[in-house]
Amino acid sequence: MPVASRPVLGHQPQKSAPRLAATGVVMPISDYILRSFRLNDPTDRGPVIDAVRAAGFSIENIQEDMRHPQKWGLILKPNRRLSELFRLDREVLLWCSTYPRFQARDIDDMKVVLSRMGVRLSRSFAILVSRYDPHTRSRVEAESSLDTTIVHCSFDELSAKRPGDEPALQRILLDRLYVRDLYDLPSAAIKAADFFGRRDTIDDIADELITGQSQVGVFGLRKIGKTSLTNRVTESVAQSGRCIVAKIDLQWTTSIDPRPEYTLWALGEALYASGRVARSTKGLKLFGQYATATDAISAGLSVWEAFAHDLTAIIHASSRRVVIAVDEIERLFELPDKSSFVRLWRVLRGLDQQFPGRLKYLISGTSPECAESATISGLDNPLYRYLSIRYLGPLDPRDAQDLLVNLGSPIGLRWTNEGLSYALEQTGGHPALLRTLGSLVHSSLLPRHEAVDVVRNHAVLAARSMVSAHSAVLAQVTASLEDQYPDEFVMLKMLAEGQVYNFRMLASEYVDEMSHLIGYGLLPDGDRSEALSIGLLQSYLQARQDRPQEGPGTPVLRVGDHVGGRVIVARIRSGGFADVLVAQDEKGEKVAVKAFRAARLSALEREVEYLQSLSHPGIVRFIEATQAPGGVPCIVMEYLEGSTLADMCNATLSPDTASFLSIASRLLDALSYMHPSASGAAALMENSELTPGGFEDWERLRYGVVHRDIKPENIIIADRGPVLIDFNISVRAADPVQTISSTPGYLPPDFNGISWTPDVDIFQLGVTLAQLAAGARFDGENLKDLLTLAGGRHGDVVGSWLRTLVADSDRPTASDAKVGLPRTGN
Repeated sequence: MPVASRPVLGHQPQKSAPRLAATGVVMPISDYILRSFRLNDPTDRGPVIDAVRAAGFSIENIQEDMRHPQKWGLILKPNRRLSELFRLDREVLLWCSTYPRFQARDIDDMKVVLSRMGVRLSRSFAILVSRYDPHTRSRVEAESSLDTTIVHCSFDELSAKRPGDEPALQRILLDRLYVRDLYDLPSAAIKAADFFGRRDTIDDIADELITGQSQVGVFGLRKIGKTSLTNRVTESVAQSGRCIVAKIDLQWTTSIDPRPEYTLWALGEALYASGRVARSTKGLKLFGQYATATDAISAGLSVWEAFAHDLTAIIHASSRRVVIAVDEIERLFELPDKSSFVRLWRVLRGLDQQFPGRLKYLISGTSPECAESATISGLDNPLYRYLSIRYLGPLDPRDAQDLLVNLGSPIGLRWTNEGLSYALEQTGGHPALLRTLGSLVHSSLLPRHEAVDVVRNHAVLAARSMVSAHSAVLAQVTASLEDQYPDEFVMLKMLAEGQVYNFRMLASEYVDEMSHLIGYGLLPDGDRSEALSIGLLQSYLQARQDRPQEGPGTPVLRVGDHVGGRVIVARIRSGGFADVLVAQDEKGEKVAVKAFRAARLSALEREVEYLQSLSHPGIVRFIEATQAPGGVPCIVMEYLEGSTLADMCNATLSPDTASFLSIASRLLDALSYMHPSASGAAALMENSELTPGGFEDWERLRYGVVHRDIKPENIIIADRGPVLIDFNISVRAADPVQTISSTPGYLPPDFNGISWTPDVDIFQLGVTLAQLAAGARFDGENLKDLLTLAGGRHGDVVGSWLRTLVADSDRPTASDAKVGLPRTGN
């Protein structure tokens, strides 16, 4: 039930409630209204009001729903001390729920109030006081829904006496807020509060896209903030009201299908999803018309012609410019068949020439190589001299300092000048390195119950930890440079190791290579540099000793080797592509490490970046992609105790029908979570215009994640139930697009060898569950026998249901398969 749109005094209807002033500011409530509100429920409301005032807040407004007196809210204004303590420049929402159990609508109601009151309320945190235990609330669900930290406490906690008469609410806020790690930003910045600096760059690029004539390319090292910058630029362009803005991340699209036709179809889907102008255009042939690119091609449609037709129709239907932002451009350029890249950009550039000034491109990636060569594989390069190339370097000192200070202040970290100076010297202003160093400082000073000064020694210890134990981000920063510009990497490593004379000799000969290193912001004084501009990166390269590639069967890492501050303690298994090992940190916590024999960390890191966003009990948790000291690329995942499903695929351990159906249901639930959601994507498109965050959510829902190698060996039966492990990225790490299943017989008969859709996972799950139900293993040819055995053991209904999963075509989605899952075998 929606919360009242303005304060309501439930027990005094004859009194007029405080009204919004003409400025939109609600006038403070009177003592009379507050007393009346308190008397309506003195047992619960009295202690809350007393605790709020004792902590130093004044009550400016009451939020009450007359039909649901069990819930109500207060708008709190902090005094000067609280404002300084928690870095507050706005009022705070406190929401109370007297329901005995957690109610999802508590979170919904808070969201309504925060949204309705807009900029008046702080988004840093909101307070929830409840009758139920705070631990029964899903913190992840609530905070992702609100995009705000929830400080949750019970009525009893709020009323508890504290030593020395310390206000209970103040202590609760200190304890809960100071443990937050505001430096930790696992994905690109969407919210303005997470983005620091580069205001001039954003304005310049936005102006160029809105009014200029050039097409823009933005390139920089991994983790430098390119995607975050693109988000801010596209948001600024969209807010101008003069452009139709669509954004596409080629990481999603090329991993599903590398064909240029698929990329064009995906571009069309992004344009169609962008807003009402595109969706209301009449006569579209491709955009928004087909569930997949394969459907369009199967219908006999020429994707190339249909794309040009639909984009032309949108341009004619509106006077706005069409701006298309393409992220991870190297995902197309690194394909073995470069003619696909050339053909795609011939079409896009041709449309730009056909409609001068109406079509703008914002291209971003790590390497500008795609636009530097006049020819590609003997073909004229359409991007050559087409883009206005800009390098995105580190933050300037003031912006870097603001990042550390502004994120540290709300969690009780006061950076001293000495601490800041050392942090900037070591990170060079690289935003990801700044955040990682800040995060390590934060964790090293826990627990704390009051603000502390961050001195130089705190920053020194954090930097030392980054080089020795938390080097993943340093490995990722250099990975793309090492893979795409090996000559530049050799020069960089030479300078890092102190070979200044040799470096300068090469610098005078390799001018183009030097321009890349300077553009990336790695050389403070150009070819006269004596050290790198990032101290941490120099130390990392000095410590790294490259190891020769190992052949098949030879251990990539051995027991006793170190990976990211953890030591290898055991080997689980070895394979042709990689070894899987167990590592342990100094606290004794174990992780699983997959070490690859031949892989590119830059490609591996991009794969893992998306898998890290998955949070489901049926999916293994991905921690990071990193390098061992010998240069071995690795994935670090949670370590799971338990046997694999393969151990149950025999006559002795095969489960009974109820257990089988439970396992099947949980696995389908995991696939439903990670696979595309057409309904979810469609719901987002109901917004008139998609924001950058909306585009990210839309891409995730539209394309999802496909496992690619589901089989009994890749499912662990853990304490929390069956868990999918070992996503098939081993081949993708070496060749990021052309992926094959490592297990013969697990690919569906209608698989075209190119397009990886959720249909593949469904077929593989069907083959896997058939073995579990039959109590026998699949040999590549006995699938029909397994289905017959499954029906005999668990009933014809189960057998028939399994056949739908492994049908030659028209297999159900994971959600539909779960709905159709039999309740019993009969």
